[in-house]
Amino acid sequence: MKKNSFEEKLEELEKIISVLEKDELDLKTSVSTYKKGISIIKECEKDLDKARKELKVISDEEDIFA
Repeated sequence: MKKNSFEEKLEELEKIISVLEKDELDLKTSVSTYKKGISIIKECEKDLDKARKELKVISDEEDIFA
């Protein structure tokens, strides 16, 4: 998957959820679509972990100067 912003990934995930909830896909396509959604979730988790680490560094720096 190409590098998208966190927000773009969430938007794509919402589309996948919507498609899966309609229950109109055949089994093979449903599984493939689900796997794509899981992949996006993992990418989002990495993005969130990175943001948390950056915020911790900022927070720790604030504590140093307080």
